[in-house]
Amino acid sequence: MSVKEGRTLILKCRVKGRPTPKIHWYRNGHMIVGEKDSNMEVITTE
Repeated sequence: MSVKEGRTLILKCRVKGRPTPKIHWYRNGHMIVGEKDSNMEVITTE
């Protein structure tokens, strides 16, 4: 998947299971983590 710089990309993953699955997003082999001083945001809902 690709997106042009300055554009918005929304990735969604709906899962359920017991025990509750843990979801991690990766880009180029590195886990994506939202940080305050980046334009990236990771939102987890239950």
